[in-house]
Amino acid sequence: MKLSSILAAVFLSVFTLCMPVLSQSPGHHGRKFLDTLDYDFTFAAVNTSLPNANTTGAPLVLGYSGYTHGMAIYVTSTYYTYPYNSYPSLRLVKHALRAIDSRGEWSTNATIVRSRDSLVWISSTMYPYPEDNARIFSAEGCQSSQYPILTAYNISSLWSLCPYPGFRGQTQLVFNATTAGPPPLYDPALCYPVNINIVPAERATVTVPL
Repeated sequence: MKLSSILAAVFLSVFTLCMPVLSQSPGHHGRKFLDTLDYDFTFAAVNTSLPNANTTGAPLVLGYSGYTHGMAIYVTSTYYTYPYNSYPSLRLVKHALRAIDSRGEWSTNATIVRSRDSLVWISSTMYPYPEDNARIFSAEGCQSSQYPILTAYNISSLWSLCPYPGFRGQTQLVFNATTAGPPPLYDPALCYPVNINIVPAERATVTVPL
């Protein structure tokens, strides 16, 4: 392999910060955001502080977290720490995130994410189509990646992966993990910053109206 190719590969593996695609839309300071995508996708996390094994990133899934009052609760986790995938595709519709199950059906939505919180999803067994209450998410165009990246409140740089302790603890996606506040359930010193790539799903069967 030529030295130039090696250096290019090292550059891509180390320098993974997003270079935004410019837009003329007012209020976005030249950055391009999309509130809806016309394809289903999955999430993959790219470490922005250390080299990555590839440019796509580590796959993320919805990891089961509990059940209460007719609702199943999921957290966004690495596939490595939760090696199951009941929701093989996701969807962005008018700033809301939906999870699509293996039958192609939608009954699960992402919830509002706040500083030092995991990206949580609620699946309702009482109502077939949950409301899109958390309209805070967007896809941001990124010149330095072949994929758009996930934002919350139009911010893409505050995502981290944080290992949660305990038996079969999952490494979860957390927003603004290191901000000051009461001790969280994870150790902020063990978190590392990531960009969240929005990767087109292999199977994108749309059965619910947008």
